[in-house]
Amino acid sequence: MKQEVIDFYNANKNLSYTAPQLPQGLSTLEKARWIVNNPKFAWLELDIEVPELYHECLAAGKYYVPHREGESSGWNIPMD
Repeated sequence: MKQEVIDFYNANKNLSYTAPQLPQGLSTLEKARWIVNNPKFAWLELDIEVPELYHECLAAGKYYVPHREGESSGWNIPMD
């Protein structure tokens, strides 16, 4: 592991975070939109290699099927 990553971890490992309070009375979709659009919600970008997962995905390739584009919005729910 790169030393700069280790140094970053050591410098920040004891930080605490309190998430903003989710407003009451929102539907599930409204909650999702609020979380996605709230800049005070923390997130962590993981730039890690997971070779086992990669190889599992390759092995499962024969089970992949093309999506029916144009027939439905599927999982593509607008968040704005």
